[in-house]
Amino acid sequence: MKTSTPLSKAELARRDQQLTAAASQLKAQFVGIHAQIDQLIEHIRPWYLLPGQQERPRIVNLWGMTGVGKTALVESLIDLLELRHRYFPIDLGNSFNRGGYLEDNLDNAHFNDDRPAFLFLDEFQKARTIDKDGDEIYDHNRYLWNLLDHGQIAILDRARHIETLQDILRQFEMGLAMGVKVENGLVVTAKETFRKVCLQKYSRHHSDEEDEPLPFIEEDLVEALWECDKRRFPTRLHVRQILMALDGPGSLAFIQEILNQIKVPRIVDCRQDLVLIAGNLDQAYRYTNATDPDQEADSLRRANQEIGIPRIKDALLKRFRPEQVARLGNNHVIYPTFSNETFEELIRRQLRKLSERFENLSGVPLRFAQPVEKLIYKEGVFPSQGTRPLFTTIDSLAGSRLGNWQLQILQLDQSCQAVDVQLNNHQLQVQFLDIQGKVLSELFHSLHLPLKKARKPRRDDKQALTAVHEAGHAVLSCALLGAVPLKIVSQSTDENDCDGYVQLGFGGDKIVSKPYLLRKVAMLLGGLAAESLIFGEEHVTLGSNSDLQEATRWLFHAYRKSGFAHTWAFYGKGLLGTPYLSWQEKYIDKAILATIEEAKSLAFDTLRFEMPFLLALSHALANRQQLSQSQIEKIRKAHMQGKLETPLLAYRQHLMRQTSPGKLLL
Repeated sequence: MKTSTPLSKAELARRDQQLTAAASQLKAQFVGIHAQIDQLIEHIRPWYLLPGQQERPRIVNLWGMTGVGKTALVESLIDLLELRHRYFPIDLGNSFNRGGYLEDNLDNAHFNDDRPAFLFLDEFQKARTIDKDGDEIYDHNRYLWNLLDHGQIAILDRARHIETLQDILRQFEMGLAMGVKVENGLVVTAKETFRKVCLQKYSRHHSDEEDEPLPFIEEDLVEALWECDKRRFPTRLHVRQILMALDGPGSLAFIQEILNQIKVPRIVDCRQDLVLIAGNLDQAYRYTNATDPDQEADSLRRANQEIGIPRIKDALLKRFRPEQVARLGNNHVIYPTFSNETFEELIRRQLRKLSERFENLSGVPLRFAQPVEKLIYKEGVFPSQGTRPLFTTIDSLAGSRLGNWQLQILQLDQSCQAVDVQLNNHQLQVQFLDIQGKVLSELFHSLHLPLKKARKPRRDDKQALTAVHEAGHAVLSCALLGAVPLKIVSQSTDENDCDGYVQLGFGGDKIVSKPYLLRKVAMLLGGLAAESLIFGEEHVTLGSNSDLQEATRWLFHAYRKSGFAHTWAFYGKGLLGTPYLSWQEKYIDKAILATIEEAKSLAFDTLRFEMPFLLALSHALANRQQLSQSQIEKIRKAHMQGKLETPLLAYRQHLMRQTSPGKLLL
């Protein structure tokens, strides 16, 4: 095994300080991932402080949703630790299945250099070995899994050249047997025979002139021979010089020697390397397919705050075989989804970068007003899609206009001392100020704001209908589940999504009892019930199919699989796909329908009791695109007749009241 001399005490201390400093600088550069930066630094610390002392590669995994800065973090870390000379990024997304790609990169990492390398395998999720249906995919690259297992890669050098060289040898042997003679690398007799027997087999270009020098080994073959043994021959010229000193048999012996070498696998030893893996594991995160910009970033973050290694491995098992997932080890750094505050800070930092770039070029400060920041947030933040949509929005609204503003400054003959960017209705108002703050000139830029247009309340029949429907869900969430929604939307900005929705708090369904289930189903029926009460049952509309499907799904699961029916039995399918019990048990279907009727009555009775709350909430939603939790709470306090009460038992408190610690054997 390769080993290296332990670092001196001084060098060890220097590297330790460098790691600490790198962590601080990364935290100043990246927002919202301080804990992940600390984890990453600690995972690579043993490799960085004890180079050459490993028995196998050190594997560190970096997982997150798309656009959260995984690759950018690694690139910055490489520069801070001054490892660019031993850094080998490998994009498995673009070239994983291209023959020789990973082989070449691993070979380059240790080409005449035994020092530990930093291998970065990006877009790892695209190297999947299991398809979406769970079937195995032919494993195109065994080098990857050998790297992640023991780190010793048996590479068959330029295996694609073996058959070509063998064929050429046969042709050359035939040519020599037919009278072709070679001196100093050139054919001197039987040139026509050589052209017919040998050249036509492998050469793409050759001269038919009898007086022209005719190399026995053409440039195409020189190139192939050099590629097969680059370690021995630094350049193609070295190969050509050797060949120009050989006769025919000597040339064949030279080709045979190289052919023998490439038939024997060569071991590339990566046991001392750090292998950092990064990938998008959207399957491990909740609501990753939501493209609604009105989705609260904080809510998405709360929904995913408990992601741990088990969920990461479960997502990996949908793409890779179990033994392959095991090779990734347990060093997993898991990115969180970004919060509202993180997105706001990202906007401030990006605008600050634009301001610094502008001032460096023009010598004039550039200042963005707070309404501009808020506009960028509303137009650019799609919480489930990370930073990329946000950065493109900033570039579109401000970055692409820097050149126009610099030109305007030049036209003012150095009298401009500051530039202020403000929001004026649907335009950017750019003011060029003198030293006293007097406006010297103004520019106005019209803005294309598709989300602002989509959010403008239509105040039509469709929005009124949606407002009543969603208000019904929200009122019953408060009255029956004791939960004030995070948001209600009566006009969705996503044209492919539903017309509106109620966003409830995440994690509220972790415990589901029979009373809770009944009220949950009633809440799901609340939209249809509200339409019936406000507009009349004969005027209800299509659009409740998802509510009915969800309500039935809850009861189906509870009664067929969780023993909520009179019989404690499981009516689901077994491992072989056959049901444990007959699916024709009609009493379970009757129980589901009976509960739906009971929930329907509960929904109607509750909404009638809370009619002032329902009407107030519906009216507010009919005139606004959405209501925040604080706005809902204000309306609730003013109009709700009942109280916020949860149907769940305080299970722990109930248990503690019935047990005496002194009587328990612990």
